[in-house]
Amino acid sequence: GRSAVHICEQFRLFKITVVDPYIEYKELNKYVKKQNMEQTFNILKKNLTRFQDRTEIFRLTSDKFFEENKKEFDIIYIDGSHHSKDVKKDFENSIKIIKKNGIIILDDFTWNHYKNINENPIGGIFPVLENNPHLKIVSASNQLIIKN
Repeated sequence: GRSAVHICEQFRLFKITVVDPYIEYKELNKYVKKQNMEQTFNILKKNLTRFQDRTEIFRLTSDKFFEENKKEFDIIYIDGSHHSKDVKKDFENSIKIIKKNGIIILDDFTWNHYKNINENPIGGIFPVLENNPHLKIVSASNQLIIKN
């Protein structure tokens, strides 16, 4: 929740929606000895308590969130699963609910965890960009920033 706290602190008019199932991620096993996602979730809730008037937390998968969501967003920050099929699905779903001139930020654009490059985020991002020529790349580094 550090990103959500930072955004709340820096942008006092922003409303934040956090979506995460808070389950263990196999991708992290080589970096983190023991994942305690229940503790992580509780820390998030505690850290966002002072911003509860402008934050919503959905403890569910992004697929389930997109299925149930009825709102549009000005900015969407995608930083979930790093497998290309999941990134692709999150990106496609985000395009459906981003407002005109809205921004989509795809984190870990250059993530290189899987041996087959097409299984990494980049393998899910490029097909979506190719199928949506109206999207404009604003910035490309470890994060890819797209304008609708």
